Amino acid sequence: MPREYRMMSTEPIDLGVVVRAADEVDPGLRPRLLFGGWAAQLVDRQGIAVLTVEASRRLDDRSQADQLLGPPAGDPIAEPAADAAFVWWTEASAPWGVAGEPGSRLARIIAEAVGARLVAEEGQ
Repeated sequence: MPREYRMMSTEPIDLGVVVRAADEVDPGLRPRLLFGGWAAQLVDRQGIAVLTVEASRRLDDRSQADQLLGPPAGDPIAEPAADAAFVWWTEASAPWGVAGEPGSRLARIIAEAVGARLVAEEGQ
């Protein structure tokens, strides 16, 4: 079971944001596009996936994202402007266990870069 991340932001998460985050965590990480560009995957030097980020989807009804994310809890990085006309929804996943720790850092850096509200399901 992978670690799962859900992000809500007022701007989409694009490949540039993902690559800049990768450079911050490990300059050896490389992106590869999956499913015709619907997802970007960061892989290490051995080709092992560290984080997969799906393409951001626009939600015209912010309440949809609020329902899916639940109320803010823990240490949300940011809360997108409440008056935003629409929001972007992005999902990401990283491997379980120690192998997923770089992916966890990446997800947090990516969320911070776009001012996203981040909900992480990383197990116990």
